[in-house]
Amino acid sequence: MIIKKNLGEDLNVAEQLKLATKEDHKMVEIEMRSAELFSRTFDRHRYQQHLAILWNSYRSILDNFEPYQCNPIIEKYTSQLNLDEAAILGDLKDLGAKNHITKRQPILMNSLEAIGAVYVLLGSSMGRSMIGKKLSSSIADWHSSPPKYYSQNESEIQLFQDFKTELNKLKLNHPQLEDMIAGAKKAFQVFRTVARNHYETKQTISE
Repeated sequence: MIIKKNLGEDLNVAEQLKLATKEDHKMVEIEMRSAELFSRTFDRHRYQQHLAILWNSYRSILDNFEPYQCNPIIEKYTSQLNLDEAAILGDLKDLGAKNHITKRQPILMNSLEAIGAVYVLLGSSMGRSMIGKKLSSSIADWHSSPPKYYSQNESEIQLFQDFKTELNKLKLNHPQLEDMIAGAKKAFQVFRTVARNHYETKQTISE
């Protein structure tokens, strides 16, 4: 069902995606233990765990984009997302962490689902600058070079805004919107599954 504003006005595509996946986003924050980033117990090991979960999730989702590169939106933003994934991996290598790649399955069934997943990945990067500022004094000591992923570059904010502008120009019928929402939910589920598997097996990274 297409969600309506209180005054009866239709929400745009980005707003509907955000509202439809609000609980999914909340559950990812819980299962990734994101609050630990700002706790007194946050240390190098927890930082490595966090980056490893991010990297496995990014890589798993990005692998699903390959069949849909003919879509101009996916093609345009995949290049930046590949750079984000490479930044996470670079930081892990700088920390001396060894990655154990999780088993990957095709989850996205069409290009609209893939666009929904792009929404999740770009959205997850939007807070990097803010988090980077808060963590800069601690994580800098753990790196031999400046952190790449949690840098204080605010360009990700504008990139996400540009993406949402493109989304809102799309003329989607109800099934198409449902596909996009399904793709976003699947992407959030990848983050949840990777985090859960990591904390259950404790095999995602090792020093």
